[in-house]
Amino acid sequence: MGGILRGDPELVEVELGALPGRAGRAGGGGGPDEGSSPAGPPSGGPEWSPRGGGGRSSWGRRTGGGCCGLRAYLERTSGAFGWRFLAMITSAHLAVKGFLYQAVQTAALPYFMDYLGCSPMEYQAMIIIVWTPWAMKGVIGIFSDLFPILGYHKRPYIAASAILGTAVLLLLAALPLARAGPAVAPFAALLMALCMLEQALVDLLVEGKYAEKMAERPETGPDLVTWVWANYQTGVLLAAALVGTLADAVGPRAMYAVASVFALQVVFPALKGYLPEERLPRGRRGPRWALAREHRGTFLLALAMSASAVGLSVLSLYGSNVVRLAYGLVTAATLNAGAFLVLPRAMAKANVYMFFTQCTYILLTGALDYFYTGKTAEQCAASATCRCYVREGPHFSATYYLTVAQVLAAVAGWLGVTAYQSLLSSWRFRPVFWVTTVIRCIGAGFDLVMIQRLNLRVGIPDKIFYILGSTIIYNVVYMLEFMPAVVLTSRLCPKKVETVSYAILGGFQNYGQQVSRALGLVVTETYGVGEDAGDGSCDFSRLSWLVVAGHMVLPLVMVPLTFLLIPDAAQTEDLQHLVGGAPKAMRLDSGDLSGEFELKEGRAGGEEEDAGLLGSGAPIASPHMD
Repeated sequence: MGGILRGDPELVEVELGALPGRAGRAGGGGGPDEGSSPAGPPSGGPEWSPRGGGGRSSWGRRTGGGCCGLRAYLERTSGAFGWRFLAMITSAHLAVKGFLYQAVQTAALPYFMDYLGCSPMEYQAMIIIVWTPWAMKGVIGIFSDLFPILGYHKRPYIAASAILGTAVLLLLAALPLARAGPAVAPFAALLMALCMLEQALVDLLVEGKYAEKMAERPETGPDLVTWVWANYQTGVLLAAALVGTLADAVGPRAMYAVASVFALQVVFPALKGYLPEERLPRGRRGPRWALAREHRGTFLLALAMSASAVGLSVLSLYGSNVVRLAYGLVTAATLNAGAFLVLPRAMAKANVYMFFTQCTYILLTGALDYFYTGKTAEQCAASATCRCYVREGPHFSATYYLTVAQVLAAVAGWLGVTAYQSLLSSWRFRPVFWVTTVIRCIGAGFDLVMIQRLNLRVGIPDKIFYILGSTIIYNVVYMLEFMPAVVLTSRLCPKKVETVSYAILGGFQNYGQQVSRALGLVVTETYGVGEDAGDGSCDFSRLSWLVVAGHMVLPLVMVPLTFLLIPDAAQTEDLQHLVGGAPKAMRLDSGDLSGEFELKEGRAGGEEEDAGLLGSGAPIASPHMD
């Protein structure tokens, strides 16, 4: 499914501590790399398994099933972490990361296509803008760490971002931008990007704290992982159930009005202190320039990545195809070269591999979304914003494409996690990467079959074939490819700098997706895919060739690179010997950083300091490994 289900940063994020059935430490017990996962339990704590293998099951081994088990689970979890902290998790993960993210990113399609009347290329350019904050997640965390507000690193940032997110959602819901048409699409995309900024910031700051909590109470860590993901999945499914239905009934603006409530609610628990955070003493609340100087390599790399993402967004609007292509290639090469100066060599090589894995799978978001949901000739004639109709397309409604398919895609993602554990978790890294790459390229053939309308020739209706292929099979295969990347990242993160490592790797992979979207914009615009063919219909005659090249052939270049960039090791093997000591630019154990206090194991001057990205050992999610 064009851009709604593919390559979106946070939709498929998983905790390594939640890998099904992975019991015991890597190389001797505990979690992956004895370290951390994207927002998962650090230090090799017991792991959660939905099937009961490794660590505890969802409700734990001490309870029975059913209502009594649920009650015991809630009592145990609230007793361990407190109801206020659990309420903060619900606020952040059900309402913001779950509902709000799903609502904003899925409603973008009917908003730009039906409400503003954008072309497929214009829509793809807008998506690049909307997703920019996820590539800036490292800088967001570093900024909150360097510049405390009123003595806090988290609360004021969460509250301010929530107020900003609410304001822009209300603007999207209230402003009659359809009168201006596609000319105001960049303004609407900027508003959506500011809402995405809230989601990226809340996600980053909250997940660091709950990872820290799990490290403090490893015996109850799996219960907290269950709470996090139960809330997240509930929010996703709730939003999926509403987006398509509302878009078909009253238009996409209504969804942004509903979403504003979910954006604002996080202000209350943040300001009430539901997210534990010690206030810095007076005299230590100023900018932490010494910390920035100490870790200038990491800071500069994250800053360069963020600047590159912003520049790519600008060029998606105003640059020529040649400039976009050159910019994407130059920034990709420069950032990856910089990674070798900051990251351990084995880690930098894996980072290059995963970055270009994202880049080489060209995201054709606009073309595919428009092909699947484009209007018939009659519908187009009755619409004031329709530019051209799709002559022989599936003509899926928003309810089907954004609700039914989204719900089933979420289920397919979990099937993929289970399939990974059952089939591939015992494989070595190299074969699991190249095999899943090949399978994913083959799976892209389902789009090709539908574009060529071959499924109708053998009597399979569009809705059934799309659900079986592009929704279920594709998302299972995507997770099979995604999970080993998460495991490898955790294995290669040097001890004590997992947070910085995940920030860098997550940012790289998100920027890789942005480059992929930009390349998709270049090729669709070059070949005029989705433009008026001259007779009132949309021209998708070259879409098949773009799918073959961008989804089935180009990604295969990563197969031989697997043997050059990925370590020849088992997924359960401890790879710390490959990374050794972290480069100086990443070290966090340097003692006295400012002459006033020490930053050791999360404590400053004898008082606990809730450091963010640079001063904490708590891992952050790789957004979008997202």
